[in-house]
This record gives sequence, C-alpha cells and structure tokens, in this order.
Amino acid sequence: MKFWLKVLLWIAGIFSVMLIMALGLLWWFASSVISEKPFEISIRVPDMQTTASAMKKLDINDKLVSVLGGRDDSIERGSESDGQVGRVNLKKLEKIETIELTENEVNALLTTGMTMQMASSQGADQEFRDAYFKDGALTVMISKKVIVGNPFGKYLNIKVSFVPGIQNHHFYVIPKAVSVGSIGFPESAVQGRLSSELAMLEQTEDGQAVLNVISELKLEKGRMTIIYSPARLVEFIQARGMGMGGMLGGGVGALANPVEE
Repeated sequence: MKFWLKVLLWIAGIFSVMLIMALGLLWWFASSVISEKPFEISIRVPDMQTTASAMKKLDINDKLVSVLGGRDDSIERGSESDGQVGRVNLKKLEKIETIELTENEVNALLTTGMTMQMASSQGADQEFRDAYFKDGALTVMISKKVIVGNPFGKYLNIKVSFVPGIQNHHFYVIPKAVSVGSIGFPESAVQGRLSSELAMLEQTEDGQAVLNVISELKLEKGRMTIIYSPARLVEFIQARGMGMGGMLGGGVGALANPVEE
C-alpha cells in the first residue's frame, strides 16, 4: 500500500512540475506576442517627383482609348439583339503592355496611400501601421487590438514580409519573414494557409477578372513589373458599366457607347 502511495505521489510531483513549466511557457509566449503599444507609424513625406513619375506610368487611359478608338465598327459593333454593341473585338486587338515601377516609385505610392489613410482616420486607432518595398519583397506591419483583457498588453504587432505575384494565370505568395511580437515563425507555417486562400481567391469573380487582365506581376530587387492586356481591361470595364464617368472618364465612355445618328 505504501509503495503505491509513493508511486502516486511521485506521479503527482512530476505532473505538478510539468504544469508549472507549461504555465511558465504560456506566460512567456503571451508576454512575447502581446505588446503594450502598437507599432510606431513612420511619418514619411512622399517625394513628389517620384510619385508623379509613378502616377504617370500608371495612367493608362490613353492606351484604353486607343483600344476603343482603333476598332472597325463594321466588324466589331455587332447588333443590339446579341448585346454586343460597341464591344471590343479581343481577338483582333489582343496586345500586352508592360508597366515597370522602380523600388522608389512603389514606396512613394505606398507612402502616399499611408498619408491618405492617416488623414481619413482622423486620429482613430488604425490597424495598418506601415508598408514598404525593399529587396524585392513587400513588408506590411499591422497592430491588432486585443479584445480580451490581460496583464501583458493591448496589441498584437504582426510583421510580414512576402513576395506576391501572378504567373501562368495563378496568384502566388512567397513568405519571407513572419513575426508576432518578438517571436518569429517559420515561413512554412503560413505557406499552406496562404496557398489555400489564394486558391479560393482564384475561384471568385474578382480573382478571375484580375487574372484575365494581368498576365504577370513580378517583384524583383529594385523593381515591380506588371504585364497586362488593355483590351481585356476595356472588356472588364464595359462589363461592369464603368465606361461613362468611371475610371475611363466620359470620353472613353462615349467611344464605348457611340450615339446612333
């Protein structure tokens, strides 16, 4: 009887030590991932000349207008009965264009976006804290407020560096670094989840539209390259009814839907 009592006490002692170690590990983990303050927002003034250069490269209205203005109405206008009045003949006008942005231009656009977000938030606590492009990878910094009260802090500070892209009609993301608080996680821990999320995105209407318009999106050290089809972009805009007064403006809308004489 005494023997079994000693065995039970021995097991209880081991269990108590393991429980204390587990609680200590949990305490350390929570204190490492939860922070008292959010990421500091880097106040950067966008370089106006670099921003203007990036915006000029992204201004593709003239290419879209040339797609619409260059059609042969006798071949491409179709009839009202088949709903193809003013549609673009994609087989005839299929052509790809390339936009190449430097690292500084990408960062200027990100800084401009951050500045606009800060102005619109009007001092409210914003989750998105910073983003920048460096060495061929995008880095995003997010501070999420912890809802449950705890003694460690109020925020989960998440920092992710990754390389997004489009190739062969598929989205892809290559994670480079992932950290929550002061703890880093292996890239393989998030790769599977990212792959499944991207696979789901490809099945959505918006995902299909992006893959139809953009044939390649590639980030490399010092630059970002976008290869797209203006004709397919025009088709997308027409399908969404965005020609008149939308992103193309009234002039392009008039070309897309000419007035019958």
